[in-house]
Amino acid sequence: GETFFSRMVPPSPGSPGRRYRGVLAPGERLKSVEIRVVTALMEHAQYLLDRHGAAADPYMTVVDYFTSTRELAGMRRLTDDDIADRLASQQVRTRRRRPSISELTSRMPSSRIAATLAELERRFDPAFDSSAAMAEFRRDPAAARERAEDRLPALDVLLATSMLQVGVDVQRLGLMVVTGQPKNTAEYIQASSRVGRS
Repeated sequence: GETFFSRMVPPSPGSPGRRYRGVLAPGERLKSVEIRVVTALMEHAQYLLDRHGAAADPYMTVVDYFTSTRELAGMRRLTDDDIADRLASQQVRTRRRRPSISELTSRMPSSRIAATLAELERRFDPAFDSSAAMAEFRRDPAAARERAEDRLPALDVLLATSMLQVGVDVQRLGLMVVTGQPKNTAEYIQASSRVGRS
């Protein structure tokens, strides 16, 4: 269990471990699975925030890691459209009309990368009750949306490629979806170690 780079340490309060889960959906289109997984993660993160407050913050931003920019671009469209519509139909994640999304890819200018890293540091406001917001949204949608945007400026979804592996150290991130299997184990370890760091 020990190598030059790592050693086995049993999980404990002093050295918590990461939990990895795989999704195998034979006969399903990858895009359908992506929509369902990300929607479920966002829905349950909101549930945790409403019930447990600030302790749920690490799970509020879904980091979605891709091995190719082409796959990432397709997910950007899905997040903007299908995931937002699915969440709205289930009446969850009401703090925004549409999920706030950003990217960390090589196609971004360096100024935008710095701004995205700053956005990732912002925490979600546990004082904001999404159930109460839904009732307010039914009464006055425009006013509810405006108040929600003012309270919770944090990112819902970060779409990233291999750029995430190097130098990104955002302590509050605790949840990652790896879409597709990275080409080698080192890439998988390096990418997934960007979350759950504290």
